[in-house]
Amino acid sequence: MSSEFKDTREKSPNFRYVKLNRDKIGQGGQKKVFKAYDTIKGIEVAWNEIDVSPFDLRIQEQIYKEIEILQQCNNQCVYIIKLYANWIDNSREKIIFITEIATSGSLREFVNKVKNIKLRIIKKWAKQILYGIKFLHDKDIIHRDIKCDNIFINGTTGNIIIGDFGLAKNMENNITKTILGTPEFMAPEIYNECYDKRIDIYSFGMALLEIVSGKTPYSECDTIPKIWKKVINGIKPKIISRIKHKKVKDIIEKCICNYSNRITINELLENEFLNSTEDDDIESFLYAKDEMVKKKKLTRNERKIAITEKKIILNAELEAEKIIKKARKKANKIIKKAQIIATTSSDETSQNDDKKNKKIQINKKFQINNETSIKRKNSEKNIEKLIEKSINSISSNKIII
Repeated sequence: MSSEFKDTREKSPNFRYVKLNRDKIGQGGQKKVFKAYDTIKGIEVAWNEIDVSPFDLRIQEQIYKEIEILQQCNNQCVYIIKLYANWIDNSREKIIFITEIATSGSLREFVNKVKNIKLRIIKKWAKQILYGIKFLHDKDIIHRDIKCDNIFINGTTGNIIIGDFGLAKNMENNITKTILGTPEFMAPEIYNECYDKRIDIYSFGMALLEIVSGKTPYSECDTIPKIWKKVINGIKPKIISRIKHKKVKDIIEKCICNYSNRITINELLENEFLNSTEDDDIESFLYAKDEMVKKKKLTRNERKIAITEKKIILNAELEAEKIIKKARKKANKIIKKAQIIATTSSDETSQNDDKKNKKIQINKKFQINNETSIKRKNSEKNIEKLIEKSINSISSNKIII
């Protein structure tokens, strides 16, 4: 064979995988992704190479962890990117690993390219992402960087796969403390350096917001510190106010709320709306600009109504207070009168009782006096009788002893 047809393409150590240099499909930081060919299965795969020359050993170890986590997954979940092979190329100072290829690129690219996506497809993607996250959580793995750039789609099947495990981490006692991630998709508790797997639910909510709106969360912020400030203070992305589908908006808000109230992965998978065919053919989820203007006007009118209602309620409360005060005054007057009557009647009763007692005492004295006078009279009569008898006896010369 002449040197003109010599194959100089880069190959895996076992010669199974051949790198297709002209077909670069992605790049980020020190990582580049090319198409490659599996000579045994006859399929295209992804050739991921990371230049480790600028990194110290600590960063290199972090890169190795991405491969280790993919090995832990062991190609058991269809929604997690499959790892086929990995090796270190010392001569080029590169770590190389072969994964399955997502033919349509990242979900972000796909959404921006297709534009109008029916709700039935969004529900399907949402559930597939959730199944992938649940698989990781069941293995005590936090992804820590769920976003549409790290979720890939196979255009021929329409299925998604979660990839880019560069920031993924095994949970240590269910709590981790490192601040890592993409600011727009990072949960507020990450900044407190104490968080758990619920941060992936937050990121899922933001990814769903990006799918529905076609815009990156907090795109209104022109600097990262401004994003941090909003996230830490619990201020939601502006784009969420434009979502007109209440149930879609409700799911997103339940994902990006405070971690203590955040919806769980199982609750999301069992969500009635996500598992229904309701509104499946809807394609538009945002209020147009003119609709937002009308919405704002309606909001102003509603505010006026609310202010009027508050005034009415306030006036009613003031009137009620006046009536209550008057009623209390009347009640106090009645109570005082009752107290006066009660004291007067008790005084009269006691006076009557005193009079009665005096009468009884007088009667008793009168009776006693009568009795003594009668006794005196009787004794006087008896004395008189004795005197008469004694006189008679003397006159008749009889002595009566």
